[in-house]
Amino acid sequence: MRRGGTWIQRWRVPLGFLSAAIFIVLARPTPRALLVGAGVSLIGLGIRAWAAGHIRKNAELATSGPYAFTRNPLYLGSFFLGLGFTIASGRWELAVLFVALFLGIYFPVMR
Repeated sequence: MRRGGTWIQRWRVPLGFLSAAIFIVLARPTPRALLVGAGVSLIGLGIRAWAAGHIRKNAELATSGPYAFTRNPLYLGSFFLGLGFTIASGRWELAVLFVALFLGIYFPVMR
């Protein structure tokens, strides 16, 4: 693993908690934003659950289920979860933060 990937691996979870705190403080949800955001987050949760059911860690390469369609379905599910929370926040500024953090954290890991 490249040196940059190591830093990302160490800071991915703490940055996620920091982002969650920022979202909680700055969010201005409306009932409609909460409903739409919940729907998008449920899609992400479903993708992650589907993907987790097809993993045989350290045993074989997963090629069934969502792995037949995308190389990183767990990250795809995480993206939809985060997108749902971002929509629910009702703040476009947080969408910019979410996209920047997701690309900055997950893109190097996926490469």
